[in-house]
Amino acid sequence: MKDKTVNEITWLIGGAQGSGVDSAANIFSKTCAEDGLYIFGKREYYSNIKGEHSYFTVRVSNKPIRSHKESIDILVSFDAETLFRHAKDVSTDGIIIFNSELIETSINEIQAMRNIESVYKKLLEPSADLIEDIATIDGDIIVLGIGGKMGPGLARVAKQAIDKAGINKKIIGVARFSEPGLQEQLNSEGIETISADLLNEDDLQALPQEKNVLYLAGTKFGTTGKESLTWAMNSYLPGRVAQKFKNSRIVVFSTGNVYPLVPVVSGGATEDLPPEPIGEYAQSCLGRERIFQYFSLKNNTPVLIYRLNYANDVTYGVLHEIAKSVKENQPVDLSMGTASVIWQGDANEIAIRALNHCSVPAKMVNVTGPETVSIKWLGVQFGNIFGQEPVFINTEESTALLSNAGVSNDLFGYPKVLLNQMIQLIAEWVNQGGKTINKPTHFQERQGKF
Repeated sequence: MKDKTVNEITWLIGGAQGSGVDSAANIFSKTCAEDGLYIFGKREYYSNIKGEHSYFTVRVSNKPIRSHKESIDILVSFDAETLFRHAKDVSTDGIIIFNSELIETSINEIQAMRNIESVYKKLLEPSADLIEDIATIDGDIIVLGIGGKMGPGLARVAKQAIDKAGINKKIIGVARFSEPGLQEQLNSEGIETISADLLNEDDLQALPQEKNVLYLAGTKFGTTGKESLTWAMNSYLPGRVAQKFKNSRIVVFSTGNVYPLVPVVSGGATEDLPPEPIGEYAQSCLGRERIFQYFSLKNNTPVLIYRLNYANDVTYGVLHEIAKSVKENQPVDLSMGTASVIWQGDANEIAIRALNHCSVPAKMVNVTGPETVSIKWLGVQFGNIFGQEPVFINTEESTALLSNAGVSNDLFGYPKVLLNQMIQLIAEWVNQGGKTINKPTHFQERQGKF
């Protein structure tokens, strides 16, 4: 926690029922009350005597209080399950007190959390930071390109945060909706949808003018051989969208592929490193950025360019690809020996919260995790979990496509879901034969051919 004086905190202690959660909370509450502070307690537990997860939240203030808060300032953990369940709700400058021996605990070791679907859904719930920030965003939010890998999850977590914040705000998703059932599913979850081809000028101009735009539209996979469509989607369309929504705030999804390969010991490319995109996909993405930068200045449109690599979910991503290769005894390519990765849920939250940081001229922000992750190390970790020796091909080089997320961490805090959690969760998902989105990242690619 930062060195500062506060007049209010929310303290949560969790552990197995019967492990002393009540006693510790009562001691803490009594101590605060005897010092003249006001307290408000909230107890959550299962209807059994001992063993299931339980927790006690205590809000402390120097003024009278009559409710609890979602955000946690101090998390005290008796067990690993408490960390998995509640760490994501700790505020950006909060602290976690736990036994360091719990760091190596896998999800599969926690009896109450063996249902992988419930663990996955828990990690996709909106954090306290998102719930707080979304209440400060003026106006409705339109998501252009909601039909891709990240769009549905982004819209869902935004809608959940709106509901938890108790505010009235619409989420509107726009796509061609080529995936059967997706549009109906989103509608059933309270997300409004519009079926449209953004390259069709009539469809684009018919869209409602909204104050907040999350721009996810673009193309990457299969771009080799379809270069003209790649440039139309990634460089031409942004100009039309920038003009259409010139009075909005726009968060523009881009990619770390606009950077050159950097030394693996460098800490990753920072936002002030001049772009050197390799291949037509990356070049067209730089074109997208430049077009939005131009119209930001021309029309005084607040813009944030969101350079992402690589988002990971249980269904796709660098970690999923490596886990699947190791599990199926397929070779793991070390041509790109290191990577930058982030949990998709964290990436989605950052995109939504970034609406509060759009500016003129356009602001650049790298979005990824804090680590420079070795591909070979990941292969070994998954091999240990699956009980088999990973197979590697090609040789690690001294450069890689890496991003430095220091600016993002300053603005939004560190990702809530840590690398070890991602490894354990994705390994279990792959082990159980969970759903896979067949859109490989091609993270191994060094020549920019996608």
